[in-house]
Amino acid sequence: INIKAVVSQVPHLASGLESVSHTVASDPATYIPALCKMLGGMMKGALLHLLLGKPWYLPLHGLPGSAAAMQNSGDEEGYGSLCPPETRESGLWSNALTSDSGLRIMFY
Repeated sequence: INIKAVVSQVPHLASGLESVSHTVASDPATYIPALCKMLGGMMKGALLHLLLGKPWYLPLHGLPGSAAAMQNSGDEEGYGSLCPPETRESGLWSNALTSDSGLRIMFY
């Protein structure tokens, strides 16, 4: 793969913790368990990194209540539509981010 340029548009105006707290407050019954799933994945990732030097991946986008980093209503459909199906099917793109990236985003 020969990447010549990357364009990154980040629509987040609040910090990671602000975004998480607003999302959890909007629907605690859905997002408190989801936050626990995410934090569990981040803890597993930290242990795998420390003990084996291997990354652990969480979904980048998903449905509300999942362990995905982006899981507000519409995130699965909206973000998922940015990547053409043939790219996903070819294996060139994966709906994943490393658990340590998720932890960094929380404190951004």
